[in-house]
Amino acid sequence: MELEEIYSQNRVALKKIKKQSTTSCVLCGLFLCMILFELYYAVMISPIFVLLAVIAAAVSVTGFIGITKNDNHWSTASLILLAVHLLVFTAIISDSLGDVVVALVMSGSGHGVFAYFTYRTMQSNKKYHWLEQQEGFPHFEVKQTMYDMDKRQREIKDPFQIKKEQIESRNQSSGQMEEL
Repeated sequence: MELEEIYSQNRVALKKIKKQSTTSCVLCGLFLCMILFELYYAVMISPIFVLLAVIAAAVSVTGFIGITKNDNHWSTASLILLAVHLLVFTAIISDSLGDVVVALVMSGSGHGVFAYFTYRTMQSNKKYHWLEQQEGFPHFEVKQTMYDMDKRQREIKDPFQIKKEQIESRNQSSGQMEEL
């Protein structure tokens, strides 16, 4: 494949990753809204909802860090905390409703959406790290790559230039002028 085609594909992939990250950040913000719901129920029903609010905050914060730092360890921690939140939330709701299946369906749907987007974030992070290793990252522009290659080439000295600099440095120290 030609360099321009590869760069074009990489640019498109990077744009998709950024779009996925934005969507996931919005979802983390929406999951933070559950804290208000849980704090309301902590005041009205049971203080155990304060624990759920803390877990929900931890889920959102670890998910947000996983998105912004492109680190799957934080995203994995977010998934684990999400599972804990789901289990505790289902246990509390099933006590008040009396039916575990209904409670699981009610709480599992929202948690499932968050888990899906966390999984997608992990895939995006993996793709992002692959793109980081590709030539031309983060711009993926042929002109920028050529400019960088020319700049590196200019920094490399040829043998004649090295010899000339050695002679010039000797001339400066001795005060005499040698012929090249």
